[in-house]
Amino acid sequence: MQPVGIYCLADAKKGNSADYTLVNGNLLRGPQSGIYISRISHAVVADNLIAGGGWYGVRVDACSDCRMLDNNMDSLFFAVHLSDGARNEVAGNRIDQAATGITSATAETDLKISNNTLQSCMVLGIVLFVRGTTVLLKNRLFNCGYLSLFSVGIGVYDEEVWAPSGAHLRIEGCEVVDTGISADGSQVSTLGVIGMGGWMPACQISGNHIGYTQTGKLDALKEHRALLLIGPLALYYATGPGEIAYMFGSAQINNNHFHGPGRTHLVEFMRIAITPNIDLRFEKLSFSNNNCGHIDAESDSKNASIGLWGGHLIVMGNHVKAAPNVNAMSLANRNKIALMGNITTGDYINTGVVTPLPIANFNVKI
Repeated sequence: MQPVGIYCLADAKKGNSADYTLVNGNLLRGPQSGIYISRISHAVVADNLIAGGGWYGVRVDACSDCRMLDNNMDSLFFAVHLSDGARNEVAGNRIDQAATGITSATAETDLKISNNTLQSCMVLGIVLFVRGTTVLLKNRLFNCGYLSLFSVGIGVYDEEVWAPSGAHLRIEGCEVVDTGISADGSQVSTLGVIGMGGWMPACQISGNHIGYTQTGKLDALKEHRALLLIGPLALYYATGPGEIAYMFGSAQINNNHFHGPGRTHLVEFMRIAITPNIDLRFEKLSFSNNNCGHIDAESDSKNASIGLWGGHLIVMGNHVKAAPNVNAMSLANRNKIALMGNITTGDYINTGVVTPLPIANFNVKI
């Protein structure tokens, strides 16, 4: 077991606590477990340099209201790893040559991750298990997930997907570039690569860029995704002209730039059917003003570049470009769909009941 460089904790037997600790301006090099803070609150870990083959850079265990700011971490296994905390913040850190970038193994409540730069995190970039309101803002990820283990840029799971709650995820202004491919292009994941993905009851994903500068490297036969989302539990029965539905949750996907490969989809709202009448979906789904470029797509009448699945859909103002004969959007055969102002190279499938009609009068195919 590697020694810990700096250890801040609560000592219940002696009645001591390291609350309000400032860990600042340290140099930690070599095989050690960096900075470890446990069961304390309001600590700040800032402006440290941690490098050289350690197990952890910064380990945060059962802490609340702590901030990990502007640290530089290089050549580590877990760069920043959190568990069982509340209202913690990870901001302004630079992480390079780690196995994993920023992770939480058990539910972190009301977590904020912002303005971090991650380069060459071999297994995954940012992957979080969370509760409550989670925010990811202006993070930049380059060449993460190129080992064939998980191959994820950003991934978030919120455990509150089984019953209505106030849980919400916001991802805004992030860049995820060349996921699944090493910086020099010599190592490429053999798995289906996910640029950004999540399973949550509600989300707002806006102003992000998921794309590739090294095109043609990933296996075109794999199911890669720029964006992959799964919604909460839903119950649905069709009753002739009407329906009986128990649904909750929402997904608002606006003003993003999605570019990359994917055999059947570039963006997918995945349906997971538990029974014929019970599945996972968002009640309210808005997909608007996104710029989508789908490369290496397979022409298949049953699939589309954008695969949507939800209770009530608003789909407006998107640009969707793919190869000839690749469908643009699948609309889940819903009976309440607003579709207008999209420009696509392909057709719409599973259109259900669309307003306004006819589709060709209110959308443009090029």
